[in-house]
Formats: sequence, C-alpha cells, structure tokens
Amino acid sequence: EFNYDNSSPINNSVFFFFFNYTDSNSRVFVNKAFATLGNFSESTFYGSFGQFYVPIGTYSSVMISTPFTKILTRTKGRSALVGFQQQGECNTFYGAAYIFRGDSHAASVSKINNGGVNVGYKYKYGPINGDFGGGLIANIADSGGMQIGNGFSSFEQISHRVPGIDVRGVFGIGDNIDFIGEFVGATTAFSASDMSYNGNGAKPWALDFEAAYTFTILNDRPSTVALGYQQSYQALSLGIPLSRYAAVMTTSLLRNTLQSLEFHHDRNYAASSTGNGPVGAATTPGACTSGSCTATGKGDNVILASFDYYF
Repeated sequence: EFNYDNSSPINNSVFFFFFNYTDSNSRVFVNKAFATLGNFSESTFYGSFGQFYVPIGTYSSVMISTPFTKILTRTKGRSALVGFQQQGECNTFYGAAYIFRGDSHAASVSKINNGGVNVGYKYKYGPINGDFGGGLIANIADSGGMQIGNGFSSFEQISHRVPGIDVRGVFGIGDNIDFIGEFVGATTAFSASDMSYNGNGAKPWALDFEAAYTFTILNDRPSTVALGYQQSYQALSLGIPLSRYAAVMTTSLLRNTLQSLEFHHDRNYAASSTGNGPVGAATTPGACTSGSCTATGKGDNVILASFDYYF
C-alpha cells in the first residue's frame, strides 16, 4: 500500500536550488508491505512478516472522525507475527503474537524491544452476534499518536517502556442494532521527563462507546444512524480532547457510494492543565511548543461530511 504526500515542502533542495512548491515534493512512500503465509482452508495457523499495523486494538467505529483509542495506541511496525484462526464464520477463537523493533527504546541503543499478544472470540447465537477480545503491547510509546512530529526527540530514548492494554467488544442484535466498546491505556505511568500531566508522569487511557441502528430509506437505500461517546485521561500532550459526544448518519444514495454527515462536540482539558510529551505531538488548542502544552478548557463543535466511492 502506497501513500502520496502532496504537502508543500520547505527548502526542498534539487541540484543545490531550493523550491517551496508542491510539484517538487512528490513524496510516494510505502505505508504497508507484508506477506502472509498460510492456508486458512487447511490449517488454523499462519504467519506474517513485513511492515503493517500490529494487532493491538481494532478501533471499530461508524464515525467519520478518528476515535481517541486509535490515536492513542494504533502501532505500525516492521514485525514478525504468528497467529491462529479457527475455521468457520462464527463461534471461533483467534489470536496472534508478534515482535518488532520499535522507534523508542529504553536501552542506550535501539533493538528488538517491542511485541505483544492479541486474542479474541467471534460468536453468533441466533440473532445475537459479535466479537470480543483483548491484547497487550510491551510499549505504547511506539504508537502513531506518540510518533507524530519528531516523537520522543531525535534519539527516541525514554526512561522506561510503558506497556499498554486493549479490551474491546462488538455486540449485534440481528442486522439492525450494533454496540461498540473499546478501552485502551497504559498499565504504568511514563517518566515525567518523557510525558507528563500536571507535573507528574502521565498514564494515558482512552475509551470509545458507540450505538448504531441500520434501516432503509428512499426505496431501500441502506442507512445508519449512530451516537457515540469518547473519553480520555491524562492525554493532553497527545492532542486528544478530554471527551467527545458525536452523532453521525450514513446512507448510500447512489450505487457504489457512501455519504456521511457527522456532528461532534469536544470538551478540552481544563485551562489549568499542563503536559509535556512527544515533540510535535501536541495539537490540542492552546499554547503548544516543542511538545509542551497548556489546555484552553473550552469546547469545540465540528461538522464533518464525507463522500466515498468504492469499487
């Protein structure tokens, strides 16, 4: 999977000349590249290696906006993974274990220092269906939300690793009603010199709850309405609001398309709150410089619209 970055470069050097226009940038980079070895019709076990998002959290959501849980712990690594998946579409167990060398490290040199496990169970009993599970990762400092900008300085050395945990569940009733819940967070606090909240080592966590109802409108156009609530804790320096109330409606008015409209209200951390963390990660409205942030205590109202075409 390739991504294209068309942002305007700053002092982009080409043959000793400097250009600040987008066409000279043209950054195409590999987002994911991996291979999976296995035969799911013959064997329960498989293996994967390459660059991919390791299985810590699933971040299921019907919202347009990115959930707090995904910002906090979704982690990409150049990893080796072994897993199992029972045959069958329902009432089956699955799991995986993985290792990789993270960007951050507590030792004086970077080495293979991160990994984790993920387990879950898919079920269907009459009209009741869903998926629940959980996972552990050795160090959440390697998550994408903590590696924005320069991460933990150019050396990425932190005082100690901070393990993370994920607990999740999806519960459905028939084809119309779905409930989503997920909790992710640190199991120990960061050193105050690496990430702090109000002068102490931060121990961030986040949760997401959503309820969705699916129906049809305008001659059987499939549609969904959903409500959601999200909460974070001690995550000021990661640019995550304190809480969010959200509502979304999605429909398909044209074939092979999806249209969505979302409204959400964010409540930011109190104006008296302060925090420091990964350099460049702080994006919460307020005074944020070199990873140091003070909150505003104000709320924000946001409207998002999305039009998707798939093939």
